[in-house]
Amino acid sequence: MKKRIIINLLICFVLVGLLVNTKYVNLVQASETIISADDAKKLAIAQINSDRLTDSESFKENIHINKMENLYSMDGTISAYLLAFEDSDMKPAGYIIVGASRNQVPIIEYAYKGRCFLDRAKQYIITKDRLTETSVEIYYTGGLNYYIGDKKNAYIYKVSPNGIELIKREEINISEVSVFNYNGKDEANNLWKSMENNIRENNINNVKDNITLNDGNYKSAYNSITSSKVKDYDKTSYLTIYDHDDNIIQPSGPICGVNVLKYWCGVDVKFNNLKQKSWDTLFENIYDDLYIAHYSKTYPEDYLEIMKNYFSENAEGCSSYGYYNFNTSWDNITDELDNKCPVTIILQGGISFGYEYLLGLGYKEFINDTGNSRYILVADGLGSEANRYVNYFTGYKSGTGIAAIRLRPN
Repeated sequence: MKKRIIINLLICFVLVGLLVNTKYVNLVQASETIISADDAKKLAIAQINSDRLTDSESFKENIHINKMENLYSMDGTISAYLLAFEDSDMKPAGYIIVGASRNQVPIIEYAYKGRCFLDRAKQYIITKDRLTETSVEIYYTGGLNYYIGDKKNAYIYKVSPNGIELIKREEINISEVSVFNYNGKDEANNLWKSMENNIRENNINNVKDNITLNDGNYKSAYNSITSSKVKDYDKTSYLTIYDHDDNIIQPSGPICGVNVLKYWCGVDVKFNNLKQKSWDTLFENIYDDLYIAHYSKTYPEDYLEIMKNYFSENAEGCSSYGYYNFNTSWDNITDELDNKCPVTIILQGGISFGYEYLLGLGYKEFINDTGNSRYILVADGLGSEANRYVNYFTGYKSGTGIAAIRLRPN
């Protein structure tokens, strides 16, 4: 009799264990397979609430999910989810792009306010080509590589700091798809574990579309944060790809160069000579000096030399340095930002697309026991405001790390 009781108790314990484990199946269980839209929402909630509890600069209170959109890989599978938020007054209140599997990092990028840069690009393309909203899809191939186009068309638009470029789909070959390198795979897994543990710890379930995101007794995924932003970064209206003829080739170098100068002019009147006649004229001059029409790209060495010369001729020179190896360390970027100086960030846009230049204006490093989450605040040429925090992926992606250039006026 005692033996039967013991056996029955063991069976009960096994069943309870199975039930407990079944409960956790409903949490984010990311692998190479695609996670569901509900699981993507759980990741977004984990990030938003953890961000709020860790830093004073964060998402608004009482925001809700206004729109959720699938982003696709070129073979048609879901690669990421875009969640756009509204506040209680029905005004845009930022966005998050969530990776759909461990082939991506869990939180690819986010902004605390406004609309996603992809919305403006999508409307631009729809208007230009007279398309319908339902015929157009957004594609994401890793890194910061986004494309928009009619799902039935052989041509598609690449959306980047270099503009909105029409290309053949077949041009997006393996060299343009960002894949994790060996170390990056482990790093990404650590980031996923951190988010999954937070979802489990806070028992996030029953996610609704119009959910109000409240802190309550929420426990953050992060222990602390290290962050910095350059002075008055948000008082500059930055130059964008929409401010010039869309037939211009590879404009991100001169756009970023102008934005460096616009920033310093706004910080101190002693740099006013950097403007010359107008910002439009300055853009044209830097574009010509970089010989982009001849080379069809901006080389980092040329960018640094042209900008050094410009500071020498129109200010009192500058202190400069180039990190060209596309494996620039996190410290090399954040040291400059800690010194309250913006830093030029250069991405490899793939063999067919040259280099992409963005202006780094701040960073956030969320710290926990599993692995730190790192984001850079950028002026990307896709909007006049700097509100986009993008995932730092130096060493994460094969062939698509970050190079950087330091330019400090004297």
